[in-house]
Amino acid sequence: HSYETRCVMRGLYRGRASVLAPLVDGSDLAFRLCARDFGAQVTFTEMFLARDFARRIREYGPIHYQFDSLRDRPLVMQLACSETDTKAAIEMACHPLFQDCVDAIDLNLGCPQRFAYKLGVGCALMGSPNLIEMVKQISAAVPFPLSVKMRLFESVPRTIELALELCAAGAQAITVHSRYPSQRGSRRGVASWEALAQIRAALPSDVVVIGNGSVLGFSDISRMVSSTGVDAVMIGYPALTDPSIFDPRGRSGLPRATVIATYFRNALDVQRRHSDRSQNESSCNPTFPHSHLYVQRHLSWLIPSLSRKQRAELFASRSMSETASFVDSLAGVSGRLMGTVSLREMVEGCVRLKTPQIQESPEIRESRSGIPNVLPEFLRANGVDPVCAPALANKFSQLLLRDDLSSLNPNDFLADLVPLLEPHVGAQARAPPAPAPEEPGTAVRSLCAPAPSLGVESDTRLYHSLLASLERCARDNS
Repeated sequence: HSYETRCVMRGLYRGRASVLAPLVDGSDLAFRLCARDFGAQVTFTEMFLARDFARRIREYGPIHYQFDSLRDRPLVMQLACSETDTKAAIEMACHPLFQDCVDAIDLNLGCPQRFAYKLGVGCALMGSPNLIEMVKQISAAVPFPLSVKMRLFESVPRTIELALELCAAGAQAITVHSRYPSQRGSRRGVASWEALAQIRAALPSDVVVIGNGSVLGFSDISRMVSSTGVDAVMIGYPALTDPSIFDPRGRSGLPRATVIATYFRNALDVQRRHSDRSQNESSCNPTFPHSHLYVQRHLSWLIPSLSRKQRAELFASRSMSETASFVDSLAGVSGRLMGTVSLREMVEGCVRLKTPQIQESPEIRESRSGIPNVLPEFLRANGVDPVCAPALANKFSQLLLRDDLSSLNPNDFLADLVPLLEPHVGAQARAPPAPAPEEPGTAVRSLCAPAPSLGVESDTRLYHSLLASLERCARDNS
């Protein structure tokens, strides 16, 4: 189990260097999708308190936890639990609600906020004598690979010691926020990349290490990787105020209006898709995810120049239409955003068309990367029941993310893939005969060839190779 989950975890991060952090009240679905539009390759949910799971399911039902299994993958769900909540964390991670939406589980050991210490979660656990046993229990019980997110002790050797113990207990990846617990809020200070480099060098090479801290621009991603040796880079609060940090054109190169409109488009999309299930809850409960308050908060972070009066006006709006009109009227963001469409027209167009999703520009579609983002469309185009497509995409993704993919026999790979389609596309997709060594083998061999990165172009190449292989097998079988 440990070897298999470690392979899945390494495959999850292979070629994916940019990671959106778990941001309290910030990493909701709409914002995660916005970050992906600008290039985030792995996203984390916001921190979920395991002790609240049963209550939230009882009060809200599954609508409280929102996912998009087509666009928002790979996705890591972060849990926070105290020493007494281990059972609740396991029950939450094993709930069927998350089975086809989440790729890994992360245990929060790095939240330095006062409420975390009060609840016994986050940084409060780093010094707990029961921490390692907790990690062993969770790792052995959950159906996902497990990672942990931690901060630094005052002593780097002590930090390395804990990280090694966590790995031995079952953690397949370690995110190191290279700041001390005392560095928070206005006293955040500068992260220690030197400590991060020492930790990466001390951990086994097959353990994924994600660096976090003092990443203020797109160029810092590659700079942290080259200077510390980490496998990926996590970005937190800088992304909250400007998600275009994941885009090489971001920060100064992209108009702030484009950033705001991209977020608003995703927020409107999420709200419309779930309006039939969440309209009453989101309008009456301000803590409900994707409620209007979440949209207002994000816009206040994305428009830092708001005056006190303007902030009051923003939070006084009572609908997406009112909020859109307010943002359109702001100096510096006035006129029409995203070409010829204003935010208000986005809202009105969505209502008029009665469509659950907003049409996206080709630039946004092309900017997406990640295996699950393209495969469901391929499955639907080839006759797969749309209801089954997300689950099948998840299964394909796990196959494609296997650590030994580059050495996998192409015919064996096809034999694994094609039976997954059997219940959904009829007789033409029965298990293939032994394919000729050129056609399917060649296509899958190119699919299996290791690539330095898995960006948009390489993902597209993967799917074209997969499509050619499956079509050839279907023709041979018929």
